[in-house]
Amino acid sequence: MLLFLRVSLLALATVHSDAIIPLPHLIDEAQLSPPPQSSSTAASDTPPSPNNTLTSTIVDPRFTYDIKFANEFLDKESAYMNTLLALADLSTKGWTPELKWEAIYSLSSYGDVTIRIHASQNPSTLQYRHAIWGLYIAIRETSAHGFRACVLTVYWVPDESRPRLKLGYVSILGGSSLGIATGNSTEMSLGLALPTQRSLPKLRLANLTTTINNFTTLSTGKPDITNLNIEVSLLGRPLEIDAVFHTIYAGVLSLAPWPQYARIDGPGVVEDHSSRTFLRWDSSYLTVQPTFEYRYLILALAKLPLYMYEQNRFEEARFVVYVDEIEVGRGWLYRRGVGGVSGAE
Repeated sequence: MLLFLRVSLLALATVHSDAIIPLPHLIDEAQLSPPPQSSSTAASDTPPSPNNTLTSTIVDPRFTYDIKFANEFLDKESAYMNTLLALADLSTKGWTPELKWEAIYSLSSYGDVTIRIHASQNPSTLQYRHAIWGLYIAIRETSAHGFRACVLTVYWVPDESRPRLKLGYVSILGGSSLGIATGNSTEMSLGLALPTQRSLPKLRLANLTTTINNFTTLSTGKPDITNLNIEVSLLGRPLEIDAVFHTIYAGVLSLAPWPQYARIDGPGVVEDHSSRTFLRWDSSYLTVQPTFEYRYLILALAKLPLYMYEQNRFEEARFVVYVDEIEVGRGWLYRRGVGGVSGAE
């Protein structure tokens, strides 16, 4: 049975000190609603076949980091959800603008984990792309090491002839951890409290590769989302929680560089190589207004695992996005080589 999720226009429970406006349409609660009468049946219920040529998207090799772990262990659900919604919010700020000082995320429903992103100097050289890359790496690192509180110090290396430039810090912490109050020195309140675990191997950036189909964008206007609905169908074939989140993180990482109000022009695919799990989306079968925008897809990705948690079912899934009861696009989350949806491979 298809279950419909209405998006509430509620802000994130985000503390911020540099006038960062949180994404206003991330979901705080879900409601069941009847299916739109004008829903499209033109698209297949299985994902489109993959393009023979995939374009790799990786963290820029000039972006480097050091990591420190604490002995404090984090709640896995809270770490995953706060990271996902923070990534979705950061993706709306632009790719290269500077994060002026700091952003702190702690969702009321998942308040036992706090995300802190903090520039190392004023004026800041920490851009939103650096924050997104750093948070993506931080959640991969902490999940690989038992969900321990961690701090990344992030750097930029312009070229081999010059020393690396410290940009700032990205931290995943317990909700009340280590003097989180705005204005505290990151080195004093965070760094010194988190001893480096030299025996823990660092994830290599080569392991963080994602793949995405080639596609282009077309600029559009910037209307508010007045009636956005996400139809989710769980398909019964189990997925690991880690596979769901890591694949969706890869999707957000791939979508974030594009203008969020631009149209997604063509199908796309992202794979989390470690779990062999795919995320696909498509709107090429539709010729409607409004069009499928990047912000709509990122919002659908932010909602998908939250709904799975609410249902206590982590499974392969299909989702359809409606704006004003008009279908604008759909997507699939599934594992390679497992029957059903994956059989489209």
